Amino acid sequence: MSIADFVHDALHPLRGPPAWLVLVVTPLTLLGQWAGMAGVPLLAVLGGWVWTYTFLMAETTAHGLPPPVLSIERTNPWHEPRALVPLLVALCVGWGAATFFSHGNSPAGVALATAALLLTPASLAVLAIEDGLIRAFWPPALLRVAVGLGGRYPAIVALGASYVTVLALLAPRLPAILLIALAQFALFSFAALLGKSLYRRRDTLALDAWHSPEREERQATAAADRAAEAVATEIYGLLRVGRDLSAAAHADAWLSAVGRSPSACRWLRDRALLWNEPGLADHLDGVLVSRLIELGRRGEAIGTLESCWNRGGTLPTLTELDAEALLAAAVRSGHDATVARLHMARSRTAKP
Repeated sequence: MSIADFVHDALHPLRGPPAWLVLVVTPLTLLGQWAGMAGVPLLAVLGGWVWTYTFLMAETTAHGLPPPVLSIERTNPWHEPRALVPLLVALCVGWGAATFFSHGNSPAGVALATAALLLTPASLAVLAIEDGLIRAFWPPALLRVAVGLGGRYPAIVALGASYVTVLALLAPRLPAILLIALAQFALFSFAALLGKSLYRRRDTLALDAWHSPEREERQATAAADRAAEAVATEIYGLLRVGRDLSAAAHADAWLSAVGRSPSACRWLRDRALLWNEPGLADHLDGVLVSRLIELGRRGEAIGTLESCWNRGGTLPTLTELDAEALLAAAVRSGHDATVARLHMARSRTAKP
C-alpha cells in the first residue's frame, strides 16, 4: 500500500462538489440549530443530504467515477434508500452503546462500539459495489471485502477512529461552524478513501468498475471487432459478385487503416481461406510477409510463406528488398527447401 496514494485518496473531498456541499450545508445547519425545535426538520433534511452524499461518494469512486455532482435529487435519501440502512444501523448501535455506558456497563459499550467501527466500512463497501441490502450485513460478504482490501482495511478503520477521536477532542474548543464543516469533510474523506481503495483493489475483489482502463479496452476491442466484421462482410459481398480486385483493394485499405496489423492481416487471411478464396488469401499473405519483414520478424515471415506454400498457395508478390531479406533469413535459419524455392522464383522473375 502506497502511503502517497492513501493520503491522496483521503484528501480527495477537499475540492470540487464535496467542498461545495460543505459550504451549503454548514450555514444551513447553524440556522437549524439556532431555530431550536422549529429547525429539526431542516436538520433532518441536511443530515439526510450529507449521509446520502457520503454513500454516493463511496459508490462512485469505487466504480472509477469522480465525486457525484450536487443535485437535490441525488442527495435526497428517498432517491437512494440504500444509504438509509447503514445510517439507521449506526444510530441504533450508537444508542445501544450510549445505553450501556449510561448504565455503567462500559465493557459492553466498548465492545459494541468496536464492533461497529470494525464492520461499518465493510458494510458500506458491500452496499457500494453489490446489489441487495441483506448482503451488507452478511458476515461472509463483509469478510470477503475486508480481506480483499488487504492492508488498506485496517488503515481505513484506523483513520475513521482517528477522525471520531479528534472531532470529539476538538468539539469543546472549536466554533460550531468549523466543527460542522470538519465533521462533513471527515465523512466525505472516509467515504472517498473507502471507494478509492475498492477501485484500486478491483481485480482482487472482482469489481467490474463502471469506468476503468480495462473496461475501456474491452469496449474499444468490441468496437474494433464489430468494425472488422463489417469490413469482412463487405469484402465477402464483393467476392461473391466476382469483383476480386475491388475486394483486395478494400482489404488493403482496411489493413492500412489499422496500421497493417499482423494479427488483423492473419484474421482476414483466415476468413478468405474459410470462404475458399485462395487468391485473396495469397494476396493477404504477401501483405503479411511484407509487414513482418518491416517489423524485423523475419522468422515469422518465413513461417507464413512456408504455410502458404504448404496449403498449395502461390508465391506472394514481393518487392526485391523483401525477397532478399527472406532469402537471407532462410539461409541463416537453415530452411534449405525455402532457399531453393526462393532462388527458383527469383531466377524465373529475372528472365526476359
